[in-house]
Amino acid sequence: WGLCTIISRASIRPWRQGLLIAAVVVHRACSSAASAAVGELKTCTSNHSATSWRAWTHGGMSGAGDETWDYLELGHIRSTLIRQEDTILFNLIERAQFKRNAPIYEAGADFLVGTDIKEPFVKHLLRETECIHAKARRYTSPDEKPFLPRAELPAPVLPGQKVPDRMKFLAEIDVNYGKQIWEKYESQILPLISKDGDDGQYGSAAVCDIQALQALSKRIHYGTFVAESKFLAQPEEYTKLIKAGDRE
Repeated sequence: WGLCTIISRASIRPWRQGLLIAAVVVHRACSSAASAAVGELKTCTSNHSATSWRAWTHGGMSGAGDETWDYLELGHIRSTLIRQEDTILFNLIERAQFKRNAPIYEAGADFLVGTDIKEPFVKHLLRETECIHAKARRYTSPDEKPFLPRAELPAPVLPGQKVPDRMKFLAEIDVNYGKQIWEKYESQILPLISKDGDDGQYGSAAVCDIQALQALSKRIHYGTFVAESKFLAQPEEYTKLIKAGDRE
């Protein structure tokens, strides 16, 4: 909270203050995701193999060719996290162009009268977006977590992904902070990066919200990759910690 206090006292523009506080929120959520991943691993450490692994190939997971890449190598994880953080900041800056536009977060808003949309417009648009992305098998990847319950998503129309042995435990870990991310974004981040008022740019604001939420979710849940990478590097030490329930 010390950093938040310093930020709140600084003479900087509100949206920049929001970006900095968003970074704090992301950092804390990432730590929670990694900690939760360790808790989930407690149920499967007896079957966990640190020697049986192969690199995650682009051909196997994304169908992009034969190039081999180890997604659990810390150097790759580090560069991926940096890129994801840049994406988050860009998306928040894009959202800061528009005013708060409170009606898009309200169920039964006046501008929705005459439509069959009963939920807030942002949630409706997010639902439609995730359903489309689910058909492209987005949420079969270990680093992608939907905000919607998986039972409400359609099945992928693309062939199933081939998950390498080294990645299988990540695919089995059931960690999803979507609800908390949404609540923090709407209640804490959004008020800091957008001005009060209504500029009528409901569609643009909602699209920016969805892009920011998805970027935040991906970055936060990538903490499970960090936890798995560290486990594979020192399996005996981490197995003892996991069995002892030590998440620190």
